[in-house]
Amino acid sequence: MRSPEHRGPGNQGKPQMGKILSRMIPFAAAWALVVASGCSSCQQSAPSPAPVAKQGRLPRPPEAVSTAVRTPAVAPPSCAVVADSSIEEGVAPLEVRFTSEGMCSDAEGAFTWDFGDGSAPTHDPNPTHTYASAGSYTARVTLEDPDNKVKDSDEVPITVTAQQP
Repeated sequence: MRSPEHRGPGNQGKPQMGKILSRMIPFAAAWALVVASGCSSCQQSAPSPAPVAKQGRLPRPPEAVSTAVRTPAVAPPSCAVVADSSIEEGVAPLEVRFTSEGMCSDAEGAFTWDFGDGSAPTHDPNPTHTYASAGSYTARVTLEDPDNKVKDSDEVPITVTAQQP
């Protein structure tokens, strides 16, 4: 004999739709009553588990602040110089007035001019020199701090042409 849940030969082993709905209606009605009643715990999700500490190294504690007076870093000794000339080109004999400005950080520096024509150098920071022969020359001033063994140089190009007969 067939159970009342089955009808006809094509529905063997399959429950009737009416039977399923009849079982769900009471459940849906009960749920609607729970929601309508304001049951807050019914609508909330389960509490999440407590955080678990990661394994490994713990963070370093903050370093103690030093109360010692720190000496600021001091730059190493140095020199800086800039050269200029009254004229860079002319006919021989060409008289040129040179100027230089510079300083050394830790001592008074010594200026030395080399005019590039084989003449003797001078220690005057702003010399005048006469070029007797035609040619291209490079006048160089050097500012040196001999105590700290530091120096700087700058150059000025000079072009001397021959006189026209």
